[in-house]
Amino acid sequence: MNRISRFPKSLGLFGVLCVIFLTGPKLTGQQIKLHATLVGHTAAVGPIAFSPSGKILASGSLDGTVKLWDLSEPAHPKALTIEIENPAPISSLSFSPDGKKLVLGTKDRITVMDVQTRKKDNQIEFGKSGASPYVAFSPDGKLLAWSHNNKITFWDIATATAIKEFDTAQKMLGWIAFSPDGKKLASANRSQINIGNIKLWDVPSGDLLGTIPNPHKFGVSRVLFAPNGKTLVSTGLDATGSKKANNPPPPPPNSEWHGGDIKLWDVATLKEIRSWRAHNQTFSAIAISGDGKYLASGGMENLVKLWDYSSGQGIATLEGHTERVSSAAFSPDGMLLATGSADKTIKLWDLRPIKGK
Repeated sequence: MNRISRFPKSLGLFGVLCVIFLTGPKLTGQQIKLHATLVGHTAAVGPIAFSPSGKILASGSLDGTVKLWDLSEPAHPKALTIEIENPAPISSLSFSPDGKKLVLGTKDRITVMDVQTRKKDNQIEFGKSGASPYVAFSPDGKLLAWSHNNKITFWDIATATAIKEFDTAQKMLGWIAFSPDGKKLASANRSQINIGNIKLWDVPSGDLLGTIPNPHKFGVSRVLFAPNGKTLVSTGLDATGSKKANNPPPPPPNSEWHGGDIKLWDVATLKEIRSWRAHNQTFSAIAISGDGKYLASGGMENLVKLWDYSSGQGIATLEGHTERVSSAAFSPDGMLLATGSADKTIKLWDLRPIKGK
């Protein structure tokens, strides 16, 4: 059932409006207000992404649906659902740089959608075996990259053909990210017990440029480039309380040992620049603002935290989600932060207070 507590007459061209406006949760730090809560998914929200224009927010869910939230009128968000053949949980999604295409990753396939028509352009089938793929567009929009099992594939958008595929030797290959100039690709190995790593690759040759061994004790959950291209940001599980010294098993998710760090790495040297404990429980949601000034993180504590990128100092803690925070994304202008959660909602936070607006 869809509910609206403000703007009850805002049903428009996009059909049923799935939004609840709230007065705002309890906040700490700077008084960042909750702009809106988007409701419509029937299972945990997974990946989210703003379009390059900032007027559309895409969200994927374990319910197998993708929604496009029209934010052109911020006071009246509207939702469209993309119909997907043989729905499956959405593991990743990414807009093309021109905002015309949206690529979706599920366990058995990758689908390229036309945003305007919401129709399928292309689809790559993997079958039922292996891990869910992670997808990323190159900054110039000419290449689509995806990770699947232990391989990375570069796919030419113009010809709709794979032009390069290579074995990363990362047994639990997960998140991938292009550098802002499109010349490098970072990949994260989620393997646990001191064998995870981050690798840096040349695009499109697929040559290995370097490796960061064991950046997080129990695996790397996310990796992304800072907007200046000079720094990598990674997150993972960095438990410190385990009494077993030699290759201890990962602690239970809700144990006191389940803390996570944010780490910054120099792209040129692959040396650690800075790290700090971000959460006291497992977390995987991470995003960096387009101006490179702020980081946002979230995890099993149901909290969203904002950080100063240059210093690692906390700016604010945002409360409101009732289950783990699974994803985060800054709008292109940096005025909104979107967070997705296992509570089936997406929250939009107004960041104007930290922008001095």
